[in-house]
Amino acid sequence: MRKCAPALAAGCPLIIKPHRETPFSAIAAAKLFVEAGLPPGVINLLTTTQSGSVCESLLQHPVVRHITFTGSSRVGKWLGERAGGHMKGMTMELGGHAPFIVFEDADIELAVNDLLSRKFANAGQTCSCPARMFIHTSIADSFVKRFADGAAEIVVGDGMDPQVTMGPLQNARAIAKVEQHVHDAVTKGARVLFGGQRIQPQHGYFYAPTALTGATGEMLIMQQETFGPVAAFATFRDDNELFGVGNHESYGLTGYCYTRDLSRALRVADTLRCGFLGINDRRPQGAEVPMGGVGDSGIGREGGHWGIEEFTTTKLVSIRV
Repeated sequence: MRKCAPALAAGCPLIIKPHRETPFSAIAAAKLFVEAGLPPGVINLLTTTQSGSVCESLLQHPVVRHITFTGSSRVGKWLGERAGGHMKGMTMELGGHAPFIVFEDADIELAVNDLLSRKFANAGQTCSCPARMFIHTSIADSFVKRFADGAAEIVVGDGMDPQVTMGPLQNARAIAKVEQHVHDAVTKGARVLFGGQRIQPQHGYFYAPTALTGATGEMLIMQQETFGPVAAFATFRDDNELFGVGNHESYGLTGYCYTRDLSRALRVADTLRCGFLGINDRRPQGAEVPMGGVGDSGIGREGGHWGIEEFTTTKLVSIRV
């Protein structure tokens, strides 16, 4: 909807290709547009298991003038290379590796609750999920203990069960990546505070909510997007130390900062390289505000008038009378 609504508002018909593993929600949404009376041909839904060849054909077709994509940085770059070869516009909302920064003067209860909410939502499978937790050394022990107490209340299982609060990872590749990152971190000196293993129901790809302490920059989990329910904690002593590690060399989507000091918050806002930042706010998003990243986290913006402008072209008309 974040893509369809602004495209339609700008007068653009759409070809929608949902992910091959999750086509049904897109089909259901398309049916709603049909029932609402949208003319035939304005929204066109294309399901396929041959994503590469289908996307190649669409990108080469002259009638397609813009591509908008949400997904991994790897696939986004592949699409971008081909779209650029045909001079097509593009909006990309790609991977993230969000820092979650907590200063010593922060509201600890607020920060812990917000981190629990964001870290384990959808089993950590969101682009704006906090990935690298930087906690001031003076509060780190108490913060992590509160976080562990909250995580112990998470119930993992079938999402159709009303008692369940966290479901599975999307496929076998996803859970294998989580296992690789946890193993790599432990091998390089991190400590598993809780979790750290699969949960083995009869079906599905379930991984326990996990926290690692002692995370350092050489670990994969601090370099790559894990996209799973693993929180990696590091500590910092002062602003200079934090600012030396807060920015990721490639990703720049979301950031989070918790402090009561407005001047410090503004310094963080100036320093962090990201598309949107929450100061004492777990969800700095909305339909009316711009969303997007920099670097490997994407190009362009979705939301508000910025999202509509992605589907338009500026034209100067000069009339002499």
